[in-house]
Formats: sequence, structure tokens, C-alpha cells
Amino acid sequence: RIESDRIEQVARSEFVKVESAARAAAIRETAIHAEAVAEALKLQIVAEAEAEAAKIKQEVLKEIASKKASKKVEIDNKITEIVQSEELHVVPDVPQVEAVAPRIEPEHIANFRKSLADVMRIRAKADAHQLVAETTYTEAHTSHLAVKTQQDAIAAERLAIADALEAQARSRFTELETKTAKEMDITDSQYRQHVVQAESFRKEKEAEVMDLRSHATAMEKIANARAQQLQAESKAAAKCGQKDVEELEVNLWAVQQRGD
Repeated sequence: RIESDRIEQVARSEFVKVESAARAAAIRETAIHAEAVAEALKLQIVAEAEAEAAKIKQEVLKEIASKKASKKVEIDNKITEIVQSEELHVVPDVPQVEAVAPRIEPEHIANFRKSLADVMRIRAKADAHQLVAETTYTEAHTSHLAVKTQQDAIAAERLAIADALEAQARSRFTELETKTAKEMDITDSQYRQHVVQAESFRKEKEAEVMDLRSHATAMEKIANARAQQLQAESKAAAKCGQKDVEELEVNLWAVQQRGD
């Protein structure tokens, strides 16, 4: 992605340079055209002025010849005031020309489009690598959750069995205790014997319950350890995928630097 951003920035900067050069060339062409038009207008004005001067000079010479023929000394134009027009003192307006439109050479446009196409291709490849990495992480994470759910279900089953056995033991103990209480009237020795039996049975069942609870706790610890292991594996897989993406981008950059 960093490489594609760099290529895009370089391409856009290069195109801006081309546009600026085209605008400058158009302005220079406009200036040259305006100067040529002004020069042509100047030559036209000079020609018109010289033609007007020649015309006036011809008229004066014609008048002098006419006076000489009639033996007159005075010339009318010498004593008659000539009124000059106001346009004589006005500087001609600078001719206006249409600005030349900037023209960008087709090969510059083609190179710019090619650079943008390269940017699109590199970004598409980066998106594909990212999608693969995210999919790998999601798969590992989902597997981790599934395994943890299974382990939790097994631990819950073990705890339920332990609770049921504990309830059964308590019920049996209560039953034996009640039975023993009813038989206390028979003989004191029988009573003590039944109490001892009930106590022994209770301790035995409590030992079984403790054993089952210990087993269930161990299973839960195993499940948590396995879950942590799977989570670490999923993170390692994600890092590996990201490393592969970076490696591919470096290889792509190296290939492009060689001009392939």
C-alpha cells in the first residue's frame, strides 16, 4: 500500500509538471502570436500613414504646378488652417488575440493512465493478501473458540456429575441417618454400628465428590491452557500472514525497481 501511494504521488506530480509545461507553452505561443499580430498592425498603420503622406505631398505638388501655370504666388494650403483629427494623437489599441489552449502530449496522458493502472493493480494485490491474512486469523480464532466451547462443555458435564453424586450421597446419608435414628431404640450397639457405617459411607462419598471436583478442576485448567495455546497459535498465524504480505510487497517493489 505504501508503494502504491508513492507511485500515485509520483505520477500525479509528474502529470502536474506536464500540465504546467503545457500551460506555459500555450502562454508563450499566445504571446508570440500577439506580438506577430501587433507587428502586422504596426506595418499596416505605417503603410497607411505613408500612403496618406504621399497623397498629401502629391496634392501639394499638383497645386504648386497649377499656381505656376496661372502665375500666382500664393498657395491656398499655406494660408488656410488645416484642422487635424483627434485620432492623430491617439495611440492605437493593442490587438487582442485568443489564448492558445494548452495541449498535453498523448504519450504523457498514456503514461499517467498507465501509472494509475499500476497503482490499482498493486492495491488489489495488497487487498488480496490482507484478505487471506484476515481469513487465516478468523479461521484460527473460530477453531480456538470451538475447542474451548467443547472443553467447557466437558468440564460442565464433570461438575454436573460431581454435584449429582454429592446430592445422592447426601440423600443416602440422610436416609441412613434417619434409619439409624429409628433403630436406636432397638439397641445402643446397633445404633453406634449404623452411625459408624453411615459416617464411613459419607466420608467415602465425600472423597468421591472431592476426587470428581479435582478431576473437573484439572479438566478446566487443561481446557484454559489449550485455549491459550490456540490463541497464541492464531496470533502467530496472523503475524505470519502479515509477514508474508510484507515480503510479497518488498518482492514486488524489487521487481518494479528492476523494470520487470
